[in-house]
Order: sequence, then C-alpha cells, then structure tokens
Amino acid sequence: SGRGSLNSFEDTSKFVSTRAAAITAMSSVLCTFAEWLSLRYVGDSFVSEQISKWCKLLDCSDTSVRKALLPWLFHIAITSLENEGDSALLEEVLLSMKNADPSKAEVEIIVYAVATVMSLRDERILKAAISTIVNVTRIIIVQASEIDALFLDKAGSCMRNVIESVLSEEKGSVILAQCLIDEHKASSVRECLLKEINLHSPKTDALDKILSVWVEENTTNDTAAPVDDDEENKNGNPNDPELMAA
Repeated sequence: SGRGSLNSFEDTSKFVSTRAAAITAMSSVLCTFAEWLSLRYVGDSFVSEQISKWCKLLDCSDTSVRKALLPWLFHIAITSLENEGDSALLEEVLLSMKNADPSKAEVEIIVYAVATVMSLRDERILKAAISTIVNVTRIIIVQASEIDALFLDKAGSCMRNVIESVLSEEKGSVILAQCLIDEHKASSVRECLLKEINLHSPKTDALDKILSVWVEENTTNDTAAPVDDDEENKNGNPNDPELMAA
C-alpha cells in the first residue's frame, strides 16, 4: 500500500513536471514567433497558421496554459495590427476566449492588452481594432443562450473586461461611439453598446456630439417596427457574413 502511494506520488510529480515543461516550451515558441514578426514587420503565412493553432488552446479550462499563452498571443496580435493594420488575429484571440472564465491574472493581461491598443496613435488602426471588438461582441451575443442575462454578461467574461476597458478611455469611447453611429442599421448590439457608452464612458464634448446623433435617431424613428439586424442573424440569415464567421 505504501509503495502504491509512493508510485502515485511519483507519477503525479512526473505529470506536473511534464506539464510545466510543455507550457514553458509553448511560451518559448510564441516568444520566437513574436520576435520574428517584430523583425520582419510583415507576417509570414506559415507563422500565422501556427499562431492560429495556438489560439485554439485558449479555449481550454487550464488557467495556467491560458495565462502563459495569452500575453504572447495578444502581443503578436497587436504587432500584426500595428505593422499591417490586420486585426484578424486579434479577433481570433478574443473569440478563442469567449467561453473562458478568466482568473485575476488573466483579467490583468486583457486590460493591459486593451490599454496597449488604445495607446496606438494611428486612428485607422484604432478603428480597425475597435470594429473587431464590436464584431466579436456581436458574434458572441448572436450565439448566446442566456436570453435574460445582462448585455455584458451575455458577451462573456473576457469581452466584458475588453469592453469595460475601452469604455474607461476617452479616446476609445469616442472611436467606439463613432464606429457604432457609422453602422446606420438597426441592431440590438449597437443599441446596447451605445447605452453602455452613455452610462459609463468619460463625458467629453466629442462624445456628447456623437451621442446626440444617437439620441436624435431614437426620437425621430418612424412608426414602422424596426428590424433588428442581430436577431435576423440569430435566426439564420445565410447571406450574413458575421453569422458565417461565427
């Protein structure tokens, strides 16, 4: 019996050691990819394919794996965004985290990543990033099964932290509001995000001017029942690219 217990302990120790080594190896590979992209400035298709595979690991329940990979994946996504204006990897990272319940350490990584994006000076890149955040939110909300949940709860823990981080920034709030106003289509996600901006974002003249357009929309709507673009997606519009992306 004592020997059996010892064998179990030895097996557990080997498992923990192997797991730790695997996590370290994964982080090392991602670090190499990050350096490669930083030096080349332009993404390599092989590297992009490999990174896409790493993103799928974020959907696991192991917080140690997610915590090890998330900083590097965000770093690579932001590098791709900054160098090429390509937000595809950022979208993939966020969608891969849609079912995760982030630990405190992961939340700090998410908040730091959003702050890094918001600090970028190129407004074109910022618009691409924020449009991606809106798109990911829409995809997740369309798929959400918790009908009675609050909007940010439907978006999931990761996206709630992402959205709240954007709303805490003056610049991010203004660009988000403008992106939503520019959509010019009825959408429950658009409406809910504008409400969140109105309630929680820092008040500025620029933001007030944009939100006044939204207020005017709501006061001048005709009597025809509005079409909810998000609800149509949920019901299965085969031609909608956002639903196809989901």
